[in-house]
Amino acid sequence: MSYRPDPGAKHCSQIRTLAILLLSICSLLTSPTTTSAKQQPPHILLLNSYHEGYKGTDDIVRGFRAVIEEAFPDATIKTEYLDSKYYSGAEYDETLHQLLSSKFKNHHFELIVAADDYAFNIVEKYYEDLFPQRPVIFCGTNAFDINRLNGKERFVGVDERPSFKESINLIFSLRPQTKRIVVIHDESITGQLNAEAFRSEASNFSAKAEFEYLAGLSLETLIDRIQKLSPDTAAFYFASFVNMSNGRQYSSGEALEILAANSPVPIFGGWEFSLNHGIIGGKLINLVEHGSLAGRIAVDILKGKSPTSMTKLFPSPNSFMFDDKELKRFQIEDALLPAKSTIINRPPTFYQKNRAEIFITLSSVLAIIVISSFLAIYKSRSRLQMAYQEQLKTERVLLDFQRELTQAFSEIKILQGILPICSFCKNIRNDEGYYEQIEGYIHKHSGVDFSHTICPTCLKKHYPEESDAIMQKGV
Repeated sequence: MSYRPDPGAKHCSQIRTLAILLLSICSLLTSPTTTSAKQQPPHILLLNSYHEGYKGTDDIVRGFRAVIEEAFPDATIKTEYLDSKYYSGAEYDETLHQLLSSKFKNHHFELIVAADDYAFNIVEKYYEDLFPQRPVIFCGTNAFDINRLNGKERFVGVDERPSFKESINLIFSLRPQTKRIVVIHDESITGQLNAEAFRSEASNFSAKAEFEYLAGLSLETLIDRIQKLSPDTAAFYFASFVNMSNGRQYSSGEALEILAANSPVPIFGGWEFSLNHGIIGGKLINLVEHGSLAGRIAVDILKGKSPTSMTKLFPSPNSFMFDDKELKRFQIEDALLPAKSTIINRPPTFYQKNRAEIFITLSSVLAIIVISSFLAIYKSRSRLQMAYQEQLKTERVLLDFQRELTQAFSEIKILQGILPICSFCKNIRNDEGYYEQIEGYIHKHSGVDFSHTICPTCLKKHYPEESDAIMQKGV
């Protein structure tokens, strides 16, 4: 006998094969393990103009890293410090070029970040050789000229533009007697750019005060000059470093602390990192915020947003900030400060200082109130329960009394009215229509028992012979 395959079974087998094939194709297309679909952790090169430990540098890096690591926990951020506080010039630029080329020319980075002016200058100068076609984010660049971005489609940045105009206005608002403003800065590229920006804004106030610029002086000379300032003078400080006459270099904060200790007048500033080192305040640049803003721009680019579709230059995030110690030292009232100002070093209020104790005390009082209320409720509930039990007893007594009273009323009701009694034998007709003796009827309806005797009339009538004798015996 020959075997002939079932055409229906063959058709079902073909359908199953086709379904398996389609499922396999869909699995391959949607599989998260395919190399093309999986996003690798980004590699970022951060070029910093200065050195690690310089607060402005550290603030930018800290703000940038915090944002990137939140969005991309596995991101690799390679930071190169260019040390331009101590080294600069064409020869040094070329040396850095060769060093960066040797280290990173063949290394793939998704993003290049330049912090401060010198780093931007290096990236701008050697971009095509070192990082062609790579997106570039820059921040910390002072008074940046947006025209420098012409033709740089992949460059996006944050302008570090000091609010010198607002801070100069603040000086006259807090100290109307000011007739002279002494400006202290260094001669680095950053220092020169800041001084140029300050001069531009100060020209609008030339009718109010005289401006003097002290650039590149030794710390000893600055101390001598600042000690002689008159009461109608204010100082403005934005030096990145100050040298001693013996060549020793003081950082911005170290030099500022020494000058503030010797200054008879308040010193204003333009950067947040100078707070707590001697400036009274101003509308300040916060470099942590600069780094954070640069980080948010970086996240957008790393997630696929094109730099060509973004704002090319973001404004500097500046705000009014003050040091309470300096405000008190120069007797500046809070009412004179701009609205929403941030004040550091302010002694804590009574609540802030004792909030733990206040919290514990309030919690204890609240606990006592809750426990007392619970006990009062419990006692009230007990009293109510006892009263309820007494009420139940009273109700039971009343119910028993009511039943007895009802029964008595019903019995009385039975005996009231007209009783059907025979005129001759005196038997009473009951509810069933039968006659019964009157004693039985009354006993049944009232429970009354009878004892039989004979009255004197009946005695004479029925026993005439014995009646007198019986009566005399008192029976």
